[in-house]
Amino acid sequence: MAISLSFSESTCQAPTQPKGPPVPKAMDPVAEVDVIPPRFLNKPRTVSGFGTFEASDHLIVKAPQRGVIQKVQYNEGDQVKIDDTLCTFRGDEINNQINAKQTEIKAAQTELDSLKNMLQGFRNSQAGEPSPNNTPPPEPLFLDEEAPSHVVPPKPMGIVNPEPVQNQAELETKIHTLEAKLETLTKELASLEESLKGLTIRATIQGMIRKRNVTDGAIVESGDALFEIVTLNPITLTFFVPQDVTSYVDKDIKVTGNPTSAPELKTDGLVYYVSPAIDPVKRMLELKAHLPNDKGLIREGQEGQATVVTRRVDQVWVIPKKSIVTFEGKNYIYVQTGNQARKTEVVLGEPTGNEEVIADANLRIDDLILTTGLDSVKDGSFIKITQSLGQK
Repeated sequence: MAISLSFSESTCQAPTQPKGPPVPKAMDPVAEVDVIPPRFLNKPRTVSGFGTFEASDHLIVKAPQRGVIQKVQYNEGDQVKIDDTLCTFRGDEINNQINAKQTEIKAAQTELDSLKNMLQGFRNSQAGEPSPNNTPPPEPLFLDEEAPSHVVPPKPMGIVNPEPVQNQAELETKIHTLEAKLETLTKELASLEESLKGLTIRATIQGMIRKRNVTDGAIVESGDALFEIVTLNPITLTFFVPQDVTSYVDKDIKVTGNPTSAPELKTDGLVYYVSPAIDPVKRMLELKAHLPNDKGLIREGQEGQATVVTRRVDQVWVIPKKSIVTFEGKNYIYVQTGNQARKTEVVLGEPTGNEEVIADANLRIDDLILTTGLDSVKDGSFIKITQSLGQK
């Protein structure tokens, strides 16, 4: 049995070493920089919606009774406050009724007083006392004086002589009947005076006269519409938000709104109504908010937009303003990668008020952002960290 062996020559090679970070050459500049890590900020999520501005309150003022309008105090477009007099009815008929009722009450009161005096006279006579109506005995005369003739004083106007009374019981019955009558007359007078107040029509809400349906001297029927008043301060913005945020919106959450065509009229308010159901056609949720309209520049029917602060909280990046560079209309930051600078685009949000700004960027929590030496670096430049802020 023969065995054959074959050999081949090969060159022995050392194992491949892992590639290290780029090393600057002798002529490569190295920028000395300070760095700082980004930080997270818990920020409530906001959502935008669109809708229409409407009056926050609406009132139709109706005539409480049939009558003639004596005076109209306001015109269309005028502003009114609560309890302002809008118009008055002519009150001749009611005033005549009030005068007649007052005369009737006065006569009844006079008769009642007379009957009570008679009753007191009955009681005094039974007790042997002088009657309150008895006149005192005349003073004695001197020899040369003549007795004065008896003069009967004239009966005052409006005094009603009570009917003759047979006995004390009958007198007491008449007094009780007259007292009940007087009480009824007093209530009727109060009712007439209350009706007289109803002749003055007052505003029960604050707002603007949108429509006036009456003029001086107009005859109106009970229930006729006299005025239409709307409240435009605050004004209501009815708007819709996407259904995917319905679990994070509630009443009394903050909202910022403005007319779509006038963003400079932006104003803050609160949501006061959240629809209990999603609109089946729009697949959106209806919200209503009251917004201040002190100058009256926001009109009914204007299209509006709103930004709502929801209960959903997101974590967002916050970076120093001084770390931002702008190139060709875009914003960038430089992030340390090994011993080089890497340019990263950022989309800026609102400032936080601490020389920082919210940013949307492709960052990691362990990244370090360059804050100095930005004028001498570009994407891929070699850097040397001289100070790392915000790290122990």
